[in-house]
Amino acid sequence: KLVSALYEREPNANVIVVDWLNRANQHYPTSAAYTKLVGRDVAKFVTWLQNELQLPWDKIYLLGYSLGAHVA
Repeated sequence: KLVSALYEREPNANVIVVDWLNRANQHYPTSAAYTKLVGRDVAKFVTWLQNELQLPWDKIYLLGYSLGAHVA
């Protein structure tokens, strides 16, 4: 639903979804610990986008809900 809503509002946007459901559906302390690992992977990817594709930092937006907000 979120991706569809984003495309409706911003049809020229590129939307990337991080599927970390297997790690997020653990006991809360375990899932919370995984946020650091997943966040690190997201940071590496965003840095790659900036370095390799010259995507400006001010054009990158990260959205997350609950623990996903911590990942973002």
